[in-house]
Amino acid sequence: MSVCMGMTLPECLALAAVIVVLAGLTLAVARGLWLARSSRRAVRALVPAPIPRTLRAAIERTGVSSTVCLSDPQASAFCAGLLRPRIRVTTGLVERLSATELDAVLLHEAEHARRRDPLRRLVFRSLADAGFLVPLLAWWAAREHEQSELRADRAAIDVVGVRPIAAALLALDSPVSTTGATSFEGVATARVAQLLGESLAAQPPSLPICVLSFTNLAILVSLVMCIGAVAGFR
Repeated sequence: MSVCMGMTLPECLALAAVIVVLAGLTLAVARGLWLARSSRRAVRALVPAPIPRTLRAAIERTGVSSTVCLSDPQASAFCAGLLRPRIRVTTGLVERLSATELDAVLLHEAEHARRRDPLRRLVFRSLADAGFLVPLLAWWAAREHEQSELRADRAAIDVVGVRPIAAALLALDSPVSTTGATSFEGVATARVAQLLGESLAAQPPSLPICVLSFTNLAILVSLVMCIGAVAGFR
């Protein structure tokens, strides 16, 4: 049996799968560029403020020099920037935290910056958005985001202990929504469990997510094969 312009069925199936993957990656790149541009605009719109004495002291204690203070009464901290990530801390958060708690925030965000988590998060989100028909990608992006927050917490805990991290979490307002930024608030349930010393067993994707993902992929590949077959018979 010949389809797709004289190709055999296995060859046509392989070609259709490659086309689907390439189309998905192209959409992901376009989505990533759009998100990066939106993130850059959002960060540039933020209002900088002189670094308060307490924040400057925390910077000196922790050595986290790539820190910017923002004039905002809300208590927030996040890391933004794809190639050269920098840490943003609002005046509202600085006013609420003690010296050790402020150290915890900077150490947490410094780990995000060290691992270039804003860039990683942008990549994962772009793939998930472009592949919205494959829920496994969204699950993967959410899991990677959770793991990045847990890693950043552990980095801070190793230096200042658990209590300052917990206090800083309680002091935070709603997380910053800047695209591509990694917020200190993040995935609260898993972070609290880690702070309490509970074991965090790996959670595999649910059966419905797996079934829907593979079903949609099969439909997409079959659709491309049908289009190729129609084009080949003309």
